[in-house]
Amino acid sequence: MNDLMIPSMAEVPSYILNPELARQANDDAAAGISTGMPPRLKLSGKQFTLVDANGDEAAFPAGKMVIGPDDNAYLPMVILRAKKPLQKTWYATAFNPGEEGKSPDCFSTDNVRPDPTSPSPQSELCANCPHNAFGSGTDQNGNATKGKACSDTKTLAVFIPGSRKTETDPKAYMFKIPPASLKNFGMYVKQLSAAGIPLGTAKTLVAFDLAQTFPVVVFKFGGFLPQDTLPKLAEIAALPEVEDIIAGMSSTPALPAPSPAMSAGTPQEYQGQVNASEDAAKADAETKAAAEKEAAIAKTRAEAAAKSAATKAAKKAEKEAAEAAAKLAAAQGELMDDLDLGGTSAAPVSNTQVHAGALEPSDDQLIRDLGL
Repeated sequence: MNDLMIPSMAEVPSYILNPELARQANDDAAAGISTGMPPRLKLSGKQFTLVDANGDEAAFPAGKMVIGPDDNAYLPMVILRAKKPLQKTWYATAFNPGEEGKSPDCFSTDNVRPDPTSPSPQSELCANCPHNAFGSGTDQNGNATKGKACSDTKTLAVFIPGSRKTETDPKAYMFKIPPASLKNFGMYVKQLSAAGIPLGTAKTLVAFDLAQTFPVVVFKFGGFLPQDTLPKLAEIAALPEVEDIIAGMSSTPALPAPSPAMSAGTPQEYQGQVNASEDAAKADAETKAAAEKEAAIAKTRAEAAAKSAATKAAKKAEKEAAEAAAKLAAAQGELMDDLDLGGTSAAPVSNTQVHAGALEPSDDQLIRDLGL
């Protein structure tokens, strides 16, 4: 190695390469140190904006958008992973565009209790917090709204075809679905589940709801991913940068400081209460580990099922397209014969023509961006 740059995973010797061990071994060294926000997809009014790790912004190119049958412009993406719990953020003052990067006064990454690093925790449990109640929200003018003062968001790690200009550009972006768009996302995922389609095997198209005066996004199915892209996308989903997006700040809060009630009593009673808290924390950790193991097994099964489903779907689509083209060619030939025009029938209609008007972003861009 002739330079001082950390190599890519492809350049690491096989006896060294171990992403899971690297995360475990390096977590303590990096604990408590902020490295800034990960690359993210931001909603700027009704404009999709890409923000890199340095905070530099660029509007997503209009030429890379997909125009749907409704004439709306859709941004194509592949959802790599999703953080399971909702995240909560509360600001003591109204939003100021000039303070967009300002940290929330209270936030939760597990939807249960404020994160230990929250500057101003508002409640021991989110469920009991008055800011988490519907009707507690206010608009920019301070008027009461039906919403909540503490906002719920869903964090996704997404791959965006057309976003990479160089090899150093991000492979994954953080996309936080705002509160007013959560129902739309939930309905989209529910429809995929009903059809037996794993989220990570579909092209997802995102656009702004043209009927709304404020930014609300909608989600559409853009077709199946090409089979040969699935292994590469699975590899990206396992990268540390994606883990950073999904894990974020620790969602396992530290044990609370002893309350006055805990501090009362004899040293033995206090120690017993501490031991009980530690036992409860240990039980929570074991439960979480078991859940993560089950999730890993389910993910493996889903990936296997996705590959099988993608193969069957591709073969079926290819067969149907060929049959449609053959029928059309035969019909064109019969028409030419009836008109006594002679010659051979027209060339078969392509699969693209058969599906004209459908929401289908180009596979070519996806394949180029993945380096396949």
